[in-house]
Amino acid sequence: MSGGLDVSVCIATWNQRELLASCLASLAASTGPIAHEVIVIDNASADGTAAMVRERFPGVQLIESPTNEGYASANDRGIAVARGRHVLVLNNDVTVAPDTLAQMVAYLDEHPRVGAAICALTATPDGAPQPCTSRYFPTARRVLFENLLMFTGLEAFFRRTAWTDRVLGYPADLTREHRVEQISGAFLFVRRAAIDQVGPMDPGYFLYLEETDWCYRLRRAGWEIAYTPRTRAVHLGSRSTRLLPDRAAIYRRSMERYLGKHHGPLSVAAYRLQVWLVERPLTPLFQLARRLVGRAG
Repeated sequence: MSGGLDVSVCIATWNQRELLASCLASLAASTGPIAHEVIVIDNASADGTAAMVRERFPGVQLIESPTNEGYASANDRGIAVARGRHVLVLNNDVTVAPDTLAQMVAYLDEHPRVGAAICALTATPDGAPQPCTSRYFPTARRVLFENLLMFTGLEAFFRRTAWTDRVLGYPADLTREHRVEQISGAFLFVRRAAIDQVGPMDPGYFLYLEETDWCYRLRRAGWEIAYTPRTRAVHLGSRSTRLLPDRAAIYRRSMERYLGKHHGPLSVAAYRLQVWLVERPLTPLFQLARRLVGRAG
């Protein structure tokens, strides 16, 4: 669907009123000849988020859900009514630069085979780009490898040599554009034609890996996924997920869904085995070690 708009910005939110306000204010300050709309999908927030949007941002289209239906499902509701030729799925803890929308529209227009792209994400307006904007698609073997590095403390050692970056797919050079396998769900700038071909996000993911699944389907359909540093956005990170007491269980369910959907039941069995043999027994020890190091520091 397209109604003469360049970009439809979809923001699914839950109990982060002031972060959302900052995000919406940054979008309102966007510059350039870019026609855009903003759609907020509120997942039954209890902190007055919906009232804030109505009062302070009357031009924003607000969709209110009576329950928290999950991140993918909420964004799908926004995508269903979006009228732009591109859709930006944006986290509520992201603020964009004034030229971000214009630069991303220009980038996709210049690269017709790119179905989805991400700009540089930083923790502060003048900070260094975050390395986790993109990575390889997960497999049971890669998850095991990553967990072993993290729980043994070897990740910090290898990261100084950028070896884990190459193995896990984090870009080594964030100053240049490159094609990647998947990009962070914090900032998903997606071509509408690509969405029409592969469909919206899979609502079977409540949270986590919905963007991974989407990027996987886009690449299988022949679209390219890209990182470009020509503009940037500030991403605070994990503000809503910290409010979830069972986020580890949610993540595991999402990983099982992804692996089963794209790699089959044996991959799910291998993932479950490493959860029981590596992740569950070592997580409490890892958390204790981090607390002790924090106190010592």
